[in-house]
Amino acid sequence: MIVDCVAAMKRQRGEPVVPSDLRQKIVEVFEHYRDLFFRPFGEGSQRWALADAAA
Repeated sequence: MIVDCVAAMKRQRGEPVVPSDLRQKIVEVFEHYRDLFFRPFGEGSQRWALADAAA
């Protein structure tokens, strides 16, 4: 869902969108800020939630 929303915003601004590149970049950002997010459904789920410390 996040990838789709970011892609839509980029398209509105006239920016080129490559979904696979965008998806990878978004996953990298979540991984980079792991202290702010966690995966409530396990490591392979690709679903994130805000950590208690970030709320």
